[in-house]
Amino acid sequence: MSMVDKEKIKQIFVYDKNNEPLVFSKVFLFPKELFKNKNQFAVTVKCSSLPSIKKGEFIVVVFEYVNGTRIRCETRVDSATRIQLDFHAGEGKELEERRSSFKITVNDKAYITAVERNYNTVQLEEEIKVKIVNINLGGVLMKTDTPYEAGDIVVLRMFDEESVELRTKILRKQLDPEGRLLGYGCQFLDITQQEEERVARYIFEWQVTERERRINAQYA
Repeated sequence: MSMVDKEKIKQIFVYDKNNEPLVFSKVFLFPKELFKNKNQFAVTVKCSSLPSIKKGEFIVVVFEYVNGTRIRCETRVDSATRIQLDFHAGEGKELEERRSSFKITVNDKAYITAVERNYNTVQLEEEIKVKIVNINLGGVLMKTDTPYEAGDIVVLRMFDEESVELRTKILRKQLDPEGRLLGYGCQFLDITQQEEERVARYIFEWQVTERERRINAQYA
């Protein structure tokens, strides 16, 4: 365990006691306090929408540093509104897992805009719509009726809002036990830090949406 370095924090992820995502934000501040505690500091996270959460509830906070290091802290809510979360943090534990290995199942669309095969790139006159089956920071499993080969590189346009185009290498065909195509396992190539952050935000926002959908279904 070590103290969180406030100067290195780039973004903050917050989860509830069941490890369900609550909020992701790059907008935060450290309010000054009249009585300081050398082992803790106050944190205010700003967001566009926060699920209902009460004062005193247990939360898990992951601070991500500018160098990619991720520090996990356990704490409790000081106060919360729909657009702001307040809590105290102090010591945390560095997470050893590779964030790129964390994969979530989705059911979303994307588009192939270009194909590179044998070092020849063809810009498509009409984009090919594909289904994204699952995604992590390293790549996707995509499904399409258009045949591809391992080694092909496609330009994948993802996300309707703030869309990005990612060079994506097809690694393999993934089949079910009956030999039917489940999709193509793909790896993102030359992904920039900004693009990776966009993918990370998409993953987190999808988790939040699914969490809210499950909650609403319980009371429907």
